[in-house]
Amino acid sequence: MKHPEVHLYRAADYPRMPWRNGAGTTQEVACNPGGSTTAFDWRLSIADVAQEGGFSAFTGLQRIITCLLYTSPSPRD
Repeated sequence: MKHPEVHLYRAADYPRMPWRNGAGTTQEVACNPGGSTTAFDWRLSIADVAQEGGFSAFTGLQRIITCLLYTSPSPRD
């Protein structure tokens, strides 16, 4: 049996870009080819929220927000 290829993707490998409203940053993980960062039908990104505030408008798009929590492994004794 042939095993599928496994790829490791790290958040640090994706470019970080500021939000339109300046309240945070995002790292685009995947996006349909729309020609620019504002012309897309769907996008998967990792966002850091720097301060409380409203979201930038993306007319016609629905947001699905999921919290991610990273816990670094504890050192072995």
